[in-house]
Amino acid sequence: MFDTNDARAALVNIIGFPPSDEQWDAITAPMEPAMIVAGAGTGKTTVMAARVLWLVMTGQVEADRVLGLTFTSKATAELQQRVRTHLPKALEYLHGPNNHEDFGEPVISTYNAFGSRLLKEHALRLGLEPDARVVVDALKYQLAFRTVANTRVDLGSAGYSSMKAVQDLVKFDESMANYFVEPETVIEGEAERLARYDIDISHGEDHDKLVDTLRKRHALAQLLIEYRANKIASDVIDYSDQIRLAATAALNSAEMRSMLKDEFQVVLLDEYQDTSVSQKILLQALFGDGHPVMAVGDPCQAIYRWRGAEISNMSVFVNDFKTLRNGEMETSAIYNLTLNRRSGQQILDTANALSAGLRERHPEIKELRSGNKDMPKGDVHVALVKTSRDEVEWVCGQIEAALTTAKPKEVAILLREKSQVDSYVTELESRNIPVQVADAGALLHLPEVRDVVSYLQVIADPTNNPALVRILMSPRWHIGARDLALLGKQATKGNDPRADKSHLTIDEQLEHEIASVDRAERVSLM
Repeated sequence: MFDTNDARAALVNIIGFPPSDEQWDAITAPMEPAMIVAGAGTGKTTVMAARVLWLVMTGQVEADRVLGLTFTSKATAELQQRVRTHLPKALEYLHGPNNHEDFGEPVISTYNAFGSRLLKEHALRLGLEPDARVVVDALKYQLAFRTVANTRVDLGSAGYSSMKAVQDLVKFDESMANYFVEPETVIEGEAERLARYDIDISHGEDHDKLVDTLRKRHALAQLLIEYRANKIASDVIDYSDQIRLAATAALNSAEMRSMLKDEFQVVLLDEYQDTSVSQKILLQALFGDGHPVMAVGDPCQAIYRWRGAEISNMSVFVNDFKTLRNGEMETSAIYNLTLNRRSGQQILDTANALSAGLRERHPEIKELRSGNKDMPKGDVHVALVKTSRDEVEWVCGQIEAALTTAKPKEVAILLREKSQVDSYVTELESRNIPVQVADAGALLHLPEVRDVVSYLQVIADPTNNPALVRILMSPRWHIGARDLALLGKQATKGNDPRADKSHLTIDEQLEHEIASVDRAERVSLM
């Protein structure tokens, strides 16, 4: 063991640079609940990794007793890489050279992966099978359709068609799981409101819309009970179930809570502003009551409201995860990271101006400051254009001008939607500017990638006519529309859907129509 000054010098030696005073305060914070409000570019991942190293090298916690939770696999890999790179050296300070191989490493995973692990280990506490399959959207919709087809809930009186009920049911299930609300609660509440508002005399369009919404929600909540029962009977769950069911198990089992607290002496929570209510309830159940939990986040960077993220989790963290001081539970500490090392001061001034409204609602957010005195102040340009095409041309013109002094790899375009990528790629290439698309999903919008995908689709399914038509009409084959029409006519010979079937019985006609759905019976251009 060594004193604090020696430990600080050792940590600087390990990570390769001296942390700022703000970072140092967060890294060396006491072993108690705390929240870090980390502005953009202020080094939150660096602080999280250094926090782990500090606690390990000072002997406050063993490496494999640390839990780190992030949102994405990419963020998980980045944090793991930073910790793994420096952990051996940190262990050498504690245990001596070449005596650190058997001390393990922190458990770092995504929130959903952690929820999945909890279910595997504790599913029996809920009467569930530990090996339940996690289903993708296609299977969810199949199970939802089966539920709607067999339900006794009166969907018609609520104004639902079968397909609309399926779509709303899947969305409703996810929303209810994210906010940790049970369908029985909704049924009771909506029944009470319907009794109050569903009267014979209409009070106008708004009143009618309200009653219509109450009826639909009441019907969906009843349907949701059947849908979730069907999922359990089929031994399947979806991603939102992982957190919901894990939280339910944690709330109901003191033994589970005790086991997890004993296993993980320190917990780090990344991107806390994007956690859902159910995620917060899970974490609070497992690691509340003064357990050393450090959450890192920034309300200005909340982007997942559409999937249940609740920005208020940041504001109430200090009360959700209180710390024990002098025998009483008190609000936890807040640390701020405000020194941005990526941007010049003029860009930061613009960001501060845009986020002023958020700071009024969230006083824990501080203005960003430049952490690099050598950084140019930066320039901000804004344009108001008439059409999306004008916008593409303006942006690409700005880039073309910037490339007189910058390299292409030093320039980036951030877009709101993947569908916009193709327009920018085409415009930049027309100006002889090299382009690299960073988002794998957006690559699918590029013509050459769509061609490759079409070949793969036809190889996997020879009856995939749209993919084959794209291939045949491409510059490689250049088959025209007239030839494709003749090809289609040839393909339907012997399998003409307009052929006379009047000589068949009703059962035979039905059997023929069902059989034609089979791939082997489809009309295929191949």
